[in-house]
Amino acid sequence: MKVPLLIVLFILGCAEAQNITNKAMRTLFKYANTNATDKLTTALNKDNTIAAKIKRVTTWIETNLVKKGATVPKGAIEGNKTAMITRVKGFLNQRESLQKLINKLCDAVKTVLSAAKVNEMKKLFWNIDKERNNDLQLTEPEFYSNVNAVIPKNKQIAALTKMDTAKKDYLSKNPTEAKNLQWTFKTATSG
Repeated sequence: MKVPLLIVLFILGCAEAQNITNKAMRTLFKYANTNATDKLTTALNKDNTIAAKIKRVTTWIETNLVKKGATVPKGAIEGNKTAMITRVKGFLNQRESLQKLINKLCDAVKTVLSAAKVNEMKKLFWNIDKERNNDLQLTEPEFYSNVNAVIPKNKQIAALTKMDTAKKDYLSKNPTEAKNLQWTFKTATSG
């Protein structure tokens, strides 16, 4: 039985990333109105480009950064529009770079694993990302702790080696992506 090429490409594809979670955005905008923040999150998840997301969030910050009646501690970046634009750009760029990296890792293991297993690995990563509210510092180690359950035992070493090599190679050739991936929620808030 022949499988149409588009179906094969769809199965092998690793392009779809996990949406930004409401909790991730609420963590960044802890003095903003939660309903406004949730609406922003929904809109960002519908935007197709990083430029559109950055434009949307920059505009949103101008009027929604701090809800009426909220008191932002003196010196906290959460009340500084310019600093928050920079922080949220960092978060959005990290998400974009993460999606590219996951695509590279999926491509690397396609030579070792079946399309179904590659897709299962991708789903595992994005499910953990969702559970950890887009916090890469929590997502990545949990993924590596759980990924062996997805990979057939006789292919684990080969698959993990391919992923490790692909990650090192990609990040060494793309220093901007490597820098973007260093962004953390800890650097995004005061205290």
